[in-house]
Amino acid sequence: MQCPKCDSKLNWYNIAFAMNPVLIKCPSCKKKLVGNFLIKCQLVLALLFGGVIGGWLAATDSFNLVGFTYALIGVFLIVVPNTYVTLKYGKYRVRNT
Repeated sequence: MQCPKCDSKLNWYNIAFAMNPVLIKCPSCKKKLVGNFLIKCQLVLALLFGGVIGGWLAATDSFNLVGFTYALIGVFLIVVPNTYVTLKYGKYRVRNT
């Protein structure tokens, strides 16, 4: 995937480690980029799955190593496929500010 403004490559870690993958910043030209509808739908699904995992952890009596392991696996099951689908099928455009 490339930046629509400067054609520099957007790497997987630019998306995977972004606080909000819908709104990212190009590492070379520093322009703010906004994702398309697919990326916005992924954000909603990730928030729903995160809420389910968080609710399940809050409902348990104590937070132990097993709960932490399940939470870590849940985060990876949300982040990795979303990053792949974003890089494969997602599109970004320059944000109008």
